[in-house]
Amino acid sequence: MYEFVINSIGEGGDIAEQLAERIATFGTAGMNLDRAGSDIPPLLPTAHCSAFVCSFGYTFNYINGVLAPERDAPDWYYKGHGASLSSATTTLVRPYYGSGMTIEGEHVAVYLVDRAGRPRYIGYSLANDASDATLRHEKPSLSALSKLYSTPIARELLVHPLPASREITANIIRDGNVIWEQTGLLGTDHMRFPLADLEDRRPTPA
Repeated sequence: MYEFVINSIGEGGDIAEQLAERIATFGTAGMNLDRAGSDIPPLLPTAHCSAFVCSFGYTFNYINGVLAPERDAPDWYYKGHGASLSSATTTLVRPYYGSGMTIEGEHVAVYLVDRAGRPRYIGYSLANDASDATLRHEKPSLSALSKLYSTPIARELLVHPLPASREITANIIRDGNVIWEQTGLLGTDHMRFPLADLEDRRPTPA
């Protein structure tokens, strides 16, 4: 699947159309589309150091129903390389050195760097942007460290533009009981910065 997408973006054209044509012609044999029980996030390269995970802060108009503070630009955070990703079914564990843990359900945009070195948008999935909000609030100078937590990501990759609006619900289940739950809105309609502006701030691997 990874090689197919790399070759497709090298040829140019619409990834979704090429993928649909490939499946219609050859079926899904050899594409490893069924990842039930897999801990491998979509399109993660074998060499985990070839992928990196980042997130933005203060990109939405509202946070948990509260109007977010005004910002001239979003915060950018490095979250780790590909090994920091895990499957959505993996138990999320707070690191022993952590002061606390906050979870945020987010859309995750997936990009591949083509053979010319250009980041190309492929599609999106859902992820849990876990971080140490306690550290970030108590010691703002260490806010960059607060994002170095594992990032669970759904195994499905939707080869489609980011949706304009979607309601999601995140919860914490402990010993079979829901101990916390929050519903919120995701999507480009609810962002205070255009997607193109965020992409301009996206670093490009060497």
